[in-house]
Amino acid sequence: MVLTSPSSRTPLIAWKRICGTEQCSFSTEASVPKPPNVKKTVFLPKTSFQPHLKSIDRSALDVEIARKGRFSEFYQWQQTAEDRQSLPSFNLLDGPPYANGNTHVGHAINKILKDFVFKTRVPAHRVNFRPGWDCHGLPIELKIAKEAADVADTPLKTRQLARQVAMNAMASQRNSFQRWGVTAVWENPYLTLTPDYVAAQLNIFGRLYERGFVYRSFKPIYWSPSSKTALAESELEYNDKHKSIAAFVRFLLINFDLDRCGLSDVETGKKPANVYGLIWTTTPWTLPLNDVVSYSSSLRYAVVEFEDAKTQNLPTRELYLIAEPLIKSVSETLGRGIRVLTTLEPNTPLFDKLHYRHPIHNNIASPFVAASHVSAAVGTGLVHTAYAHGFDDYKVAVARNERVNCFVDESGKFTRDLGRDLEGKDVIGQGSKAVLELLKKNIVHSYPFVHSYPYDWRTKKPVIIRSSRQWFIDVSAVGPKAVEFVDKSLVIDAAQKSALISQLLHRPAWCISRQRAWGVPIPALIDPATDEAHTNAAFINAIAERVKSLQNADYWWTDNVLADSNVPLPSSEPGLRLSTDIMDVWMDSGVAWHTLPGDGIADTVVEGVDQFRGWFQSLLLTSIAARDLPPYKRIIVHGFSVDDKNKKMSKSVGNVIDPDWITDGNLRQKALGADGLRLWVALYGSEGTSDVKLGTKVLEELDLKLKQIRNSFKFLLGALGGYDGQTPSKLTLLDQYILRETLEFVKKSKQNLANYRFRVVINEFIQFLSNPLSSIYMNCVRDRLYCDSITSDDRQAAQATIDAVGRKLASLIAPLLPHLATEYCMHHPLLHDQAELVLRDGIRRDLAATVDANVDFDGQIDTILRLRNAILEQGAAGKMDLSKSGVRISANPTDYKHLTAIQTNPLSFNSDLTEFFGVSVVELAPAKDDQLSTVAIIASPHEYCNRCRRHSRPNGETLCLRCDIAVKSLSQ
Repeated sequence: MVLTSPSSRTPLIAWKRICGTEQCSFSTEASVPKPPNVKKTVFLPKTSFQPHLKSIDRSALDVEIARKGRFSEFYQWQQTAEDRQSLPSFNLLDGPPYANGNTHVGHAINKILKDFVFKTRVPAHRVNFRPGWDCHGLPIELKIAKEAADVADTPLKTRQLARQVAMNAMASQRNSFQRWGVTAVWENPYLTLTPDYVAAQLNIFGRLYERGFVYRSFKPIYWSPSSKTALAESELEYNDKHKSIAAFVRFLLINFDLDRCGLSDVETGKKPANVYGLIWTTTPWTLPLNDVVSYSSSLRYAVVEFEDAKTQNLPTRELYLIAEPLIKSVSETLGRGIRVLTTLEPNTPLFDKLHYRHPIHNNIASPFVAASHVSAAVGTGLVHTAYAHGFDDYKVAVARNERVNCFVDESGKFTRDLGRDLEGKDVIGQGSKAVLELLKKNIVHSYPFVHSYPYDWRTKKPVIIRSSRQWFIDVSAVGPKAVEFVDKSLVIDAAQKSALISQLLHRPAWCISRQRAWGVPIPALIDPATDEAHTNAAFINAIAERVKSLQNADYWWTDNVLADSNVPLPSSEPGLRLSTDIMDVWMDSGVAWHTLPGDGIADTVVEGVDQFRGWFQSLLLTSIAARDLPPYKRIIVHGFSVDDKNKKMSKSVGNVIDPDWITDGNLRQKALGADGLRLWVALYGSEGTSDVKLGTKVLEELDLKLKQIRNSFKFLLGALGGYDGQTPSKLTLLDQYILRETLEFVKKSKQNLANYRFRVVINEFIQFLSNPLSSIYMNCVRDRLYCDSITSDDRQAAQATIDAVGRKLASLIAPLLPHLATEYCMHHPLLHDQAELVLRDGIRRDLAATVDANVDFDGQIDTILRLRNAILEQGAAGKMDLSKSGVRISANPTDYKHLTAIQTNPLSFNSDLTEFFGVSVVELAPAKDDQLSTVAIIASPHEYCNRCRRHSRPNGETLCLRCDIAVKSLSQ
């Protein structure tokens, strides 16, 4: 658009022509008569809603809001209201938080995000959401051992103390969740420690056993010496800064045939030659436990010799066998030159019966074995293999049908079987050093090696791979079915789907047994002499029935199971004892699908990204294995909280922020209330797996956004002073515009809510409050609200519109910010006694009947907004108060058609255009030909009105016509 530059002054003669009379003139504001107290007749907004809240009042207000909004009744209402019985059910399964300690911001992200899902499903569903708590596990036992070691002297006493710890933590966490406005059936949570839950879990375990998925075996598992128990892979965390001792170790080859590889002339003079297999390891402690050396049948190997001063005075020539692709890497790591004497083609017969001398037991000849896990990725291409201490190593043992022995105890120390030089030494620490000392003649090189290494996620100490007799679920049997479901049916992000499928395909057998007391027992009888287990489905189910009928989750520990006539024993052999193993906690929470009503399938589950290794898998595997059904239809994933600098929150670093500080404040932090915490989750933690930032800057931003929202709501409520709910006969164009914009925005937002796009909704909500609600509508409608007669049709239209818009916005935002939406109702003149209705979607007001169907919004509104932007730009450039000015529009034919349909008078002091443009007068004229429309800021031909502060007062009058009517109406 081409804009004209307004002149600084308009000649008086021009205004005489515009007014059509030689008598029209204007004067300065100083000459305007000012009726006494006229400003007190302006209808300023009035509301008890406060835009700013003191920290000291925030918590109490949230409690009052929850009471007035009847938050505690919302769950029951949406389930049992008579008019909701035809709605379909929606199952939201709660991944149970651990009942140990107070809540943290990770809980807030998870529980509030679930609440977003819950509340946005309610309008169209009866939602089932039963909160849960994971109550068993090692951390609680460790806490008891630390605080009550002298009391917890028996498994039963340990369980009694652990139960109290879990129940106390559950109660504390539940209070926090309710404080945050989370809706659930709080009076009936599922707890993995209750007899009913334990019994159900045992029944499912019995079904898994009966269907052949459960077995007991002596095989390698992750073992935590610090916890003295087996761990599942999901219970590990990896320390990227772990320091091991890496070593190149040589094994003397007993029967390597130099002649067959063309090296018959190697032995020259008085120097015979020895050939060694060179291996590389980061676990030197496993060397005494060596069983075989593995090689790859697809690699070329080379016989090499070091070229340096170290070899010159040796009594024998020392030759080494390593993979050809790794020669360069080995040379660089050792800092020694290497000369290749010969190479051997892949799968050469030379390896068929090749043996070496055992590194510890010199009288034992151990074989070379081809294995698929050997590669040229790292090391030497020859892999030291200890059956009891590696997953791939164990596969070699199975393939060779060889026995597996373990000489490392539950504390991670060598047993006496390895002799007094090693007995009792911790394998990771002293043990590794002792082994290197014993084998020093064959240690070619050792050095510190920093790498990623698995740690116990609870004790934060390194784990080892150690064979022991454990219970397993055969994932290979159920995994393909799980993968098929994920691939074809699961609703999830494509990248996340691929990752989950990959983990399922490559997951080893699931070790489900733990050597602790606080958990669900694995019902079996053990033969002390052979360590063999006896159990069957009937025995397992009988134990489940006794736990349930006696309502005693400690039954396995407190009653004489062997003498109970209600329990059919799986064996009559004498001397059997009860197993002391319990189930993995992932097994506890993994069968939580049994708590769901109906078909027992969750429509949605919501957890952190780490649960792809944990709960998402345990749910899926147990459900498909036990009943051939998936446990869920959709997975929603969130990230983890970090500080402003993207650093993980840690107490030792001092960057942890307690959610209570956000809701209730502290000496350094202003209280933002429950909705401040919920706003943070919506803005930062409700979509995707990226890190969720939280720090000083974020909290300051939250405070500003809350103020913006509350200021908008204050205006909407303040404008309703004296409002009695009347329906206007018509709406102004401005009212119709904002009503239409609101309806379209709400419709779009509800679609986003239906698609779980909470971040998009809250961002667009805040943007909508800014533009168009505040920057256009609020700015434009103020004059009508403040200065029109209190009974005028236009003012009542504004109030009705503001009521409809406010209700729509409050209802829309209620699932995300329920306290704010409820508080809006508490201060609404017609809703203050029905504040609970906002969560129940019961405050709607439809003004569709008053919208003029003939309004050409695409043409008229677009033209107005385009011209309005041009007017505002000119006003800003000239630093003008547009409310006291006028605007002249020279409109092209298309724009002129749209504008004259709105303003029929070429010169108007009171029209839809003056309101949209925020000016005193609009002069409208057609442009010549088809030139672009232009705007120019002009002075108003009327004079200043002291009440409305516009130049709309006719000469000689005290007030403008509108203000005169408004003031007179007050005295009637």
